[in-house]
Amino acid sequence: MPGRYYCYIAGALLLFALIAATGATLSGILNNLDLLADRIDTPTSSIAATQLDAQTAAEKGRPEDLVAKIKSAISNWVLFSTLLICLLLMLFATPFTLQHYRTLNEIRNTNLRLNNQAATLRATHRTIDNMLEDIIHEKKQASRTSEINARLAAIINSAEDAIFSLNMAGYVTTANEAALRIFGENCEGKLFLNLFPSSSSAKLKTLLMTTAEQNAGSTLDISIEKKKQRIDLSLTISPIHSDQQEIIGFSVIAKDISNTKLEEERFRLAVEAAPNAMIMVNHTGDIVLANSEAEAMFGYTKDELIGQPIHQLVPPSMRSIHNLYVQNYFEAPDRRNMARGSNDLHGQRKDGDLFPIEVGLTPITVDKEVYVISSIIDISERLQQQRALKNLNAELRRKNQEMEQFIYTVSHDLKAPLVTIAGFANRLKSSDDLPLQDSHHHKLDRIIANVRSMESLLQDLLHLSRIIKRDLEKTLVDSNTTLQHVLGSLEGDIKKMGAQILIEGPLPNLYAQESLLFQCLQNIISNALKYSKPDVRPVISISAAQEAGHTGVRISDNGIGIAEHHQERIFHVFERLNPDAGEGSGVGLSIVKTIMEKHSGKIVLESIVGKGTSFSILFPELK
Repeated sequence: MPGRYYCYIAGALLLFALIAATGATLSGILNNLDLLADRIDTPTSSIAATQLDAQTAAEKGRPEDLVAKIKSAISNWVLFSTLLICLLLMLFATPFTLQHYRTLNEIRNTNLRLNNQAATLRATHRTIDNMLEDIIHEKKQASRTSEINARLAAIINSAEDAIFSLNMAGYVTTANEAALRIFGENCEGKLFLNLFPSSSSAKLKTLLMTTAEQNAGSTLDISIEKKKQRIDLSLTISPIHSDQQEIIGFSVIAKDISNTKLEEERFRLAVEAAPNAMIMVNHTGDIVLANSEAEAMFGYTKDELIGQPIHQLVPPSMRSIHNLYVQNYFEAPDRRNMARGSNDLHGQRKDGDLFPIEVGLTPITVDKEVYVISSIIDISERLQQQRALKNLNAELRRKNQEMEQFIYTVSHDLKAPLVTIAGFANRLKSSDDLPLQDSHHHKLDRIIANVRSMESLLQDLLHLSRIIKRDLEKTLVDSNTTLQHVLGSLEGDIKKMGAQILIEGPLPNLYAQESLLFQCLQNIISNALKYSKPDVRPVISISAAQEAGHTGVRISDNGIGIAEHHQERIFHVFERLNPDAGEGSGVGLSIVKTIMEKHSGKIVLESIVGKGTSFSILFPELK
């Protein structure tokens, strides 16, 4: 009988024992519960009854003991039930676990046998595949070789360069279609040297011998003439080796470099035609190209320059650091200007003479190699001009200072006599002791008027000198407010002339010195009032003015106007085109022009005689 049946019988017996134990335990629980119910329902009305039942109660037990017994019985039942159920499950599971373990062992053994068989089959399959590959490879080897040869022939024939193969005697064994196109004839079977001019035969023969002796490739640039056309070729000759590494011939590639030569010639002509000295340097700092300007500047011939280090053209004291500069430049080449705005960089001529230079560097790439073109300018004359200009500016500043001092001295020294003259004229005019006639009074009035005019002129000259001498204190000025102050200062003249002031729109804010802006507006508006047309009401229009990079104020009037050939003169000191038209010193517009030049601005005049004049004062816009 199988072991699992014994397990089943033992499990059934355990199940019956579990049911019996459970029934007994539950029966005890029920009995204890009945006793507990009786104790709860028993009346406690009298002490006698209590004493009477004391013995009975002692026999049956107290309620607390009964509850404790019930809890203990329930705990025991739960514990027994759990243990018996676990044992029952283990008894039922043990046969199945043993059976499963035996099945897994059988499966593992079967997999091991199958894996061994599969390995054997794979090894057999690889052997068969290798045999098939060898057979296929042997069958395809012949066709593949012919196919490769056909492809190589197609590649060679489609190449733009002429490709030859030569035997050791120098005869052409094969040649592609490009050789026929370049040389104009079938080259196969011909002596390779005969394809070129006789003047080049010696070079070619030496080149072939050198290639065979050194067992290395070599190059040569050569020219031929076909159909009255020059063709520049670059020949590359390489040895052909057998399987035993013996030289059995030569391969020659002839590249048509006519276009490259033409570009090189154009580049050379462009460098040669440059107005500056041009020198081309390679990455080692050696000169590879120089134009005639470089020859004239440094005193060397081209043959003396080509192949020489560039530091030969700098002073000996700077050569070591110059070599370092060259090395650092080629590590990060870019366009740059050397010694611009400075005179620290010098070149050295062949005779040892040093001279200041300015150098512009431009990197170029030719055949993946970086070169730098140096554009060199002799700035000796420029420095002389700068020194002369500096001396001239110093002289002008000295003259201006002398002129300012002269103006100040003259103005100061002349004021005292003018005050004395005006004082005496007023005293004579108001004197009661002298019998003065009307003609005398008229002459005294003219004296007093001329004195006032002279005082105004001196005051304007002093003001002009202060403007020239002092530095600007520019701020952002509200020109609308400044204009109102100007109109307030001229209110008497405006009412006297009955002038109409038209302000057309808001005026811009200007970056200027407010007091000088006030002076400009006052002088221009005052002139518009002075030079108005007789019997015509003056009309003065004020608006914003705008030009590229500049903004300002435009003041237009309907006055007498200014002839075109006089429009430059009015900005000169003491210039008054119409002295009888009004009072003035002839300095007002000169002051305006000086103020605008001081601000790096400009004043624009537009005028038509008889119709009026327009002045625009334009200040640079604040950036």
